[in-house]
Amino acid sequence: MTHPDPTAAVPLPEEKLLHSRQILETLRREMAKAVIGQSTVIDEVLIGLLADAHVLIEGVPGLGKTLLVKALARTFGGDTRRIQFTPDLMPSDVVGHTLFDTVTARFVTRQGPVFTHLLLADEINRAPAKTQSALLEAMQEKQVTLEGETSLLPRPFMVLATQNPIEHEGTYPLPEAQLDRFLLKIRIDYPSEDEEVALTRQVTCAKTGADLDVDAVQTLIDPARVLELQQLAAQVTVDDRVIAYAVALVRATRDAPGIASGAGPRGPIALVRAARARAARRTGLRHARRHQGRRPTGFAASDHAGGGGGNRRSGRRRSAARLVRPGGGPAALRTPQVSTGRRQAMARRLCKPHVGIRYAHRLAPPC
Repeated sequence: MTHPDPTAAVPLPEEKLLHSRQILETLRREMAKAVIGQSTVIDEVLIGLLADAHVLIEGVPGLGKTLLVKALARTFGGDTRRIQFTPDLMPSDVVGHTLFDTVTARFVTRQGPVFTHLLLADEINRAPAKTQSALLEAMQEKQVTLEGETSLLPRPFMVLATQNPIEHEGTYPLPEAQLDRFLLKIRIDYPSEDEEVALTRQVTCAKTGADLDVDAVQTLIDPARVLELQQLAAQVTVDDRVIAYAVALVRATRDAPGIASGAGPRGPIALVRAARARAARRTGLRHARRHQGRRPTGFAASDHAGGGGGNRRSGRRRSAARLVRPGGGPAALRTPQVSTGRRQAMARRLCKPHVGIRYAHRLAPPC
């Protein structure tokens, strides 16, 4: 008598996949009303939201870091709080504190702004390490302990922190333990010339001041719907070879001579979570058909960064996805058509002990 595998993925209904993709595309369009250009940055923030993770946004002043977070908060029907991190900010200003109520003659706990769904930690590197570390328990365990009493945070809970990379006076570098809590570190770059023209026109057309606003962004989802989208992303099938690829990539960082300290076990987990979240947003109908048996293929890791072989087009390797971008942020799985011969060739290369793996391909049935 065989027993079902409790870790096996449950087939996803086609209607749910299509509906979730429509919701995410609508969210993206609404955020783009306030954030001109930066489409890649918007996608990565949505990946962090889908993966139930936290995001660190880095960029020089004036590129719209805070505006991006405010636009996401506008589309979000849950509670949103903002903390402006300063050198004199205390941990109790973040998580809360207890005080003695003279009327009731009892100690009363006052919860801090961390008790929310979406927390904007603006200029997080301007607060000392003891204040930054006040977020460690909240970000990792989704709870806060005050005077020995543990209180759960609302779900979903997401921290979007911003920092300026060019000013070091009066700032405090984030501890490694704090950086480890962020799934993605997103870098905002300068807009293109056309985008900057559109940005300038939008700000200066019959408006006072010099800032963009989020009044045009509409509220589209509530916390319950966000949890549904996160559960849907968690059910995306990931082939064992993709997991093996992520582990091999992270383990290679521990032996690289130019790296002082390699990534820990959270590294491959972060890669797979981010890839799975993006796959849920990108694959749509094709993912549902794969589960229904029309095309029994899954995601698998193969290939390496410097190796050759396989079909080439215009001197470049055709890849299904890059889990790690040159900027360091994990991307997700894409699903172009791959020939049978191509899949077999890549499957043979899986047996080779390459540690510089970069690409993930559709090779094998789902796990």
